[in-house]
Amino acid sequence: MCGISNVRKGQMRIWQDTRSENVNKKKSKKILLISPPYLSLRKSLPTPAAHIGLMNLAAFLKAKGYKCKVLIADLFANVQAKNYIFLKPYFENADLYEKYMSGELKSDIWRTIRNITADYEPDIVGITTTSPAAASAIKVAGIVKAIDDDIKVIAGGPHATFCSESLIEHNDIDYVIRGEGEIALGRLIERIELDDTYLNDIPSLTYKGLHGMAHKTENAEQITDLDKLTFPDPSALILPENYRLTDYAIQATRGCVHNCAFCSGKRLWHKFTYRSAKNVCDEIMYIRRKYPEIINFYFTDATLTFNKAFILELCREIIKNNIKASFYGTARFDKVDKEMLALMKYAGFKGLYIGAESGDDHILTRMDKNISTQDIVRKIKLVKNAGIAPLVSILLGVPGDNIESLNKTYAMMKNLGSVYFDVNTYLPLPGTKWYGEMTEDFKEKVNYLKYHTKCFHPFLFDTYAQKDCMRMTRKIVAFADRRMILTALTDKILSFIRNHKKTKALLELLYDDIEKGTSEQRIPNKEYQLK
Repeated sequence: MCGISNVRKGQMRIWQDTRSENVNKKKSKKILLISPPYLSLRKSLPTPAAHIGLMNLAAFLKAKGYKCKVLIADLFANVQAKNYIFLKPYFENADLYEKYMSGELKSDIWRTIRNITADYEPDIVGITTTSPAAASAIKVAGIVKAIDDDIKVIAGGPHATFCSESLIEHNDIDYVIRGEGEIALGRLIERIELDDTYLNDIPSLTYKGLHGMAHKTENAEQITDLDKLTFPDPSALILPENYRLTDYAIQATRGCVHNCAFCSGKRLWHKFTYRSAKNVCDEIMYIRRKYPEIINFYFTDATLTFNKAFILELCREIIKNNIKASFYGTARFDKVDKEMLALMKYAGFKGLYIGAESGDDHILTRMDKNISTQDIVRKIKLVKNAGIAPLVSILLGVPGDNIESLNKTYAMMKNLGSVYFDVNTYLPLPGTKWYGEMTEDFKEKVNYLKYHTKCFHPFLFDTYAQKDCMRMTRKIVAFADRRMILTALTDKILSFIRNHKKTKALLELLYDDIEKGTSEQRIPNKEYQLK
């Protein structure tokens, strides 16, 4: 169930175990790294910060002397969505992605990708993909090959890591890189430059071997000293005309120290590595100096607060260097305390994305979360009291979820007070513990064209009371949307109190919102700010 086989018989590019006679003949290669469209095909706005993985790879390749650009395709889509955070539209647009991929609905994004690629004239194209976006990535690969079949197409990302053998079956994909990409991609491009077809000593590579069979090399050793990597540079981004870049994705760690059953983070990276606090702060200062218009920094780590000493040192570095910016990060309820949160607030942290997932302790145990509902309620008060906006993740439909556990989750959400919620539905993903425990028959039912993390589909519940579960799911979603509005209005009132000089303007804004019923349109885009 890792992918959709689409090999055209007789057209498989066959690898030959021979070396080129021109191994000393080097050619200059232009590289284009693409994040395929996905969110926009579900009528959801893209995240404000650029894809951190592609930005890191672009920086690595540019440091080696290659010309490299990054295309985030969703940024070029004409999305009609009015906001980032409201959940009801996901019910209404659940089948859009499948219709776009089948051709039933048309999108100009494919033509845009073709035109940008053709104009840039790359020799090599790298495409990252998750499992839900795999069909889009394969379509992009076909667009690239239609421009010039000599362009080498390399797939990477989580889906490529866990499903490399099914992905390499596609005729439009030449190579697949698994896991951390720098070492493998650098060596592969060097071989492509030399026209050298011997690939067996390149780590973490899956390619078409003899008779077109998938061949996998050994996994690469992970980079242990992340401080030695070059900082990403936003100049590598290909942006729409008049696009104002104010947001920047930053990563202090790779991997995860936890082992949640629904997440593949730990298995994707194998080892947990992290940068020094000073190195992270140096990157922030580098970006602020070179791009003063960038004022929002989004930490994309699985858990930024993985270690108290690290986060305290990072905050002290930010304060010592007098960096004026807004920061958004990720945390766990068992990895925050009053001292940490106070210093994070003082350093400029505005929001934290925190995974509660469920209000049922039995479900939390099955998830391997190692937290309790008491932890969630107690720690959310600490976050709010520190003046940091929490965005609380809720995950519905996990194995074992039923009407009783959903009722407990709903009750807990009501008990958390004025917070933002990001409600998602469980989607079995390759590389996760739960996916590995699934039967092959059940894996075949997981159609990534149809199902996604906000599809709220009844197949997710392994209970006879599906109608009751779906009714409760809709109730939870409606509550989350209402809480979004109330929390946003509360934020406005608190802002009014703190900024008395702006009293009149804020009162007029709040009055207009209530009179016109447009408060939803003004709610801060917290969900995608914090992700």
